[in-house]
Amino acid sequence: YFEIYPLTTHYWGNVTCVYEKEKWLTRYFPSLADRGIFTKHKYLVSGDYFIDDRPSNCKAWLDYNPKGRTASLQLPWSFSHYQHILEPNWSLLSDSIIKDYKNGTKQI
Repeated sequence: YFEIYPLTTHYWGNVTCVYEKEKWLTRYFPSLADRGIFTKHKYLVSGDYFIDDRPSNCKAWLDYNPKGRTASLQLPWSFSHYQHILEPNWSLLSDSIIKDYKNGTKQI
């Protein structure tokens, strides 16, 4: 249903960070490995859905993409007052997003 682009921040003090994150992406999401975008400014990348583990990133992204939706896994630092989907695992998270899309809640 979607074109997916992984966004991740690289750590400026770690010269191997980008390599290590690309290696992780290749291992766990091989079909997305060549689509990785490294930026500290994730909010500048527009789209329909934004999935992140930090509420502050979700809020910043919504400020720039007010018609978009955010989603997050239920991690200890993920809880916030921002309106976004929270799910305990990737499978349920993707199911929620696809259900949201099919129900017409979000126009694509």
